[in-house]
Amino acid sequence: VENGLRHLLEQSGEIPRNIDANGIEEVWGLERTLANPFIQKELGDEFIFELQSLLAGRLGPNIRNSLAHGLLSANSFRGEAALYLWWVLFRLTIMPTPAIGAYITAKLK
Repeated sequence: VENGLRHLLEQSGEIPRNIDANGIEEVWGLERTLANPFIQKELGDEFIFELQSLLAGRLGPNIRNSLAHGLLSANSFRGEAALYLWWVLFRLTIMPTPAIGAYITAKLK
């Protein structure tokens, strides 16, 4: 998800990474990527809220962080939050928003 959103930014001409004073390149995290105006316009408030809540929100299940740090059990992937995340990603992939649909159509021409 994170890399896919960064790819959308790159396709729009935005560079979703920084180079610090030591010359080390750092890609944008999910929070910064979701806060980008282009991503917000393309996904809309509903998808942004759902992705933030499920993946990166401190008050939500924070699945991204828990998965990255090995804090999820195998049974966690059968729980409500994982199923809801699956549904959000399914909608994002299979049933795109009108803005993403127009973007995809324009790129296919």
